[in-house]
Amino acid sequence: PETFVVHPNPFNDLITVRMNVRTEGSRAMLFSADGRLVHEAYLRGAKALNIQTGDLPAGSYILHLITDRASSTSILVK
Repeated sequence: PETFVVHPNPFNDLITVRMNVRTEGSRAMLFSADGRLVHEAYLRGAKALNIQTGDLPAGSYILHLITDRASSTSILVK
């Protein structure tokens, strides 16, 4: 099965997402606590993604990851 590792939590300027398999069209969406989409990225054939977060204010965020075979949601804190 596909697994996702998201670190660090809490984060400062960078969130790293690692997957155990390469997939085409994987999508990462980072939402603020009020549901506003603050970052969106696609993993195209990669097993890792770095999300720059230095410009985000402190608070809670929701990271939603979607692939063609699985999805995952994580709550992160800055």
